[in-house]
Amino acid sequence: MKHILFACALLLVLQSRACDVCGTVSSNASIGLFASNRFHILGLQSSYRSMTTYLYDVRHSREHIISTDFRFRFQLHRRFQLLGFVPYQYAYQQTDFGKNKVQGLGDASLMGNFIAINKRDSNGMSRNFLTVAAGVKLPSGKNAQASDPLKNIYPGTGSWDLTLLVNYTHQFDSKWGWQSEGSFSIKGKDRFDYSYGNSYQLTSQAVYKIPVLKYRMISALGLNGEYHEKAKPVNLNQGYILALRGAVNLMSNNWLISVFFQQPLAQDFNNGLSKQGISCGLNINYLINK
Repeated sequence: MKHILFACALLLVLQSRACDVCGTVSSNASIGLFASNRFHILGLQSSYRSMTTYLYDVRHSREHIISTDFRFRFQLHRRFQLLGFVPYQYAYQQTDFGKNKVQGLGDASLMGNFIAINKRDSNGMSRNFLTVAAGVKLPSGKNAQASDPLKNIYPGTGSWDLTLLVNYTHQFDSKWGWQSEGSFSIKGKDRFDYSYGNSYQLTSQAVYKIPVLKYRMISALGLNGEYHEKAKPVNLNQGYILALRGAVNLMSNNWLISVFFQQPLAQDFNNGLSKQGISCGLNINYLINK
């Protein structure tokens, strides 16, 4: 049972965001420590992101983005999983000249995850776990043309995007583990011939788990790095971010509740004109025994 509980931990499922450079400057995708192959999963995640923009070193605007995502995972085979989410986003912007808000459905995503390696010890615990995944983001959300000043806070990008991802987990003992994940996202064009730049992500974090009453608490702390290429045809939205990432998860036999955060440590977007703030969220998932 231990390897099942640990494998489902940190259920940050498919975190490719519809808005590529607004709010927290999203990652390409994330499946976290999604090693389990014995559950179907249904869940909801609510998250908050913020961003500040500057003109001549003076704050010009502040953006607040709240997303609620319906998430799922189906175990189609012992080595293959189908993951996806459908987001709804509310964005609020306050500038020197007034207030704006944009809300609506975002871009839905689907991802196939292949379990390449799952080596267990004599107690049945996964010691080395490797998955390779590929996903597509659909242009299902509300989008705007490049000349719209609110384009970066719309819930959709209007493009078909492809994401490739590799996730590796190593368990040292019954309490400590390590997880690393890398992804690359290829961005397509919207109907206005606008394309956000391709992006890269690398995450590495330590994982610690202990029993709490009848539950199991799994905590994680590590670093997340991202790089975004320039958008086309405009040379904007390029930059990098290095952030501290953490999560605390409480799991029972049928429920997984996760609280997570990401705090920027170093960043440079649009030559310092845009700065990401802290992001955080709550994830509630129901585990269905296959």
